[in-house]
Amino acid sequence: LLRWRVLFYGLIFAMWFCFNLWLRKRSAKGSALRGFSLAATAGSMAGNMWCTRVAAVFAANCASAHMCTPWGHWLPWVLLTGSVFFAVSNVPYMTKGMQRYETLYVVTVFQASNIVSNSLSALIILQEMEGAPWWKLLGYLGCIVIMMGALWFLVSGEEAICPSNEQDADLRSMLSMEGGELEENESDDEPDIMYFFNAISQSFSN
Repeated sequence: LLRWRVLFYGLIFAMWFCFNLWLRKRSAKGSALRGFSLAATAGSMAGNMWCTRVAAVFAANCASAHMCTPWGHWLPWVLLTGSVFFAVSNVPYMTKGMQRYETLYVVTVFQASNIVSNSLSALIILQEMEGAPWWKLLGYLGCIVIMMGALWFLVSGEEAICPSNEQDADLRSMLSMEGGELEENESDDEPDIMYFFNAISQSFSN
């Protein structure tokens, strides 16, 4: 875990997380960019399957070959904690996104971000393309770039079709016809960083 590859990936992921924090602070409530950021953050966290894959190898060796000595080291437990954390930490972001935006839009961004995060972690941390010919590596990276471009195209189309102020106007119109009132979601005002710390506490409590 202390290799330069892992530290480099951790730096990239931290920058991506901070960028999404900034993006949600700058975006209006109900905007497509805000929904993209919520779904992309959730998908990026859920896509970090490298902890689960490595911990599963240790568990399989212990169960099948009775090689349980590695579990006396701190590394498998850190990996197991990391796998639980990444599995739990995406839930608050996904829940908030599903409450405010169309399911098809949120799930699509979530799955695409999941694939990109999983691919990058496999490439950088697990070194799955180590020793592969250059054209395979180029094609692998090209697929990741295409996926990221498709995500941006999806966000642009969503923003053009249904702007945030139009969504709010339609929602207010529907509620006024039913005699209801538009209530602000209290969770929208909760700082995004609290979602992150809440996910950490949940992962350790489980």
